[in-house]
Amino acid sequence: MAGKILLLACGLLAVCSSAQGQDCTTDTTPPVVTCSDVPLGPPFVNIFWGLIRNNGYTYVDANENFNGVSYSLPTGLSGYRYPPGDTMVTLIARDLCNNENTCDFIVTNPLTELPVNCPNLTDTVSLSPGQATYTYNQTFGPSDVTLTTGVNYLYIGDNGVMVDVNVGVSNEAPVGVNQITTVISDDVLSKTCTSTLTVEGEWQPTEELATFQTTVIMTSSVRDNNDSRQGEDGERVNDDPNQNRRDNLAAMIVPPVVVVVIILVVVIVVWRIVLTRRKCKRSAVTERPDCLECDAIKKDPEL
Repeated sequence: MAGKILLLACGLLAVCSSAQGQDCTTDTTPPVVTCSDVPLGPPFVNIFWGLIRNNGYTYVDANENFNGVSYSLPTGLSGYRYPPGDTMVTLIARDLCNNENTCDFIVTNPLTELPVNCPNLTDTVSLSPGQATYTYNQTFGPSDVTLTTGVNYLYIGDNGVMVDVNVGVSNEAPVGVNQITTVISDDVLSKTCTSTLTVEGEWQPTEELATFQTTVIMTSSVRDNNDSRQGEDGERVNDDPNQNRRDNLAAMIVPPVVVVVIILVVVIVVWRIVLTRRKCKRSAVTERPDCLECDAIKKDPEL
């Protein structure tokens, strides 16, 4: 009776090969194993728990070890996080006599997007006095992220899940409808969500800025009026600096031109007189009795 109990215990625990009538000194035959590829799916979409015997793998050996199956990557919740796509895994089968055999299979993670819910950040706000844009303050963070219903997913990476929210330019939203973009990600997957931020109101200047604008407008108006004012003598006074520069330039140019013209006229007249007198000297005086200039030459030969 005791022998039967011992035999049953050895068969169940597979730790006593001598009770099974096998001698490991002569057993050098490794187990015969086969593996099938595994597609991951809900509820655990990036966690591999291991193959099921006679469903995911087969194991045949004379000295079979029920605890002799392991994998090249750790399994379970504390194991390897499988990224999107295919990952090669090796099953290692070892019998009671330490004979070992392996088979390879592929674990496929079909995810292309992080399985999380998009937040609803749609909101309507109003501008505060003196604001030209609305400053958006992010309130949605990693602790607010929730997984898609029916899915268990372990975030990949040391940072866990990360959240980045953007609206407008550097989170400054102008008046109107603005898109809020929320990116939720871990080290391998992400999901982009959109909401709308409606900014209402019209930009109103602050009291200091309004005073400055009024001063500028009044100064401009006074300058326009001064441009067309008249002096005490009834003449128009021009305060346009460009016009004044043009007037000064004309005043500088006109006098020299007049002087040059007068000088040219004088030079021409003198030159004509000189030419005429030279002609009279060269010609016979008697031939031109009617020449007044010649008469003058006759009386004063030094001319």
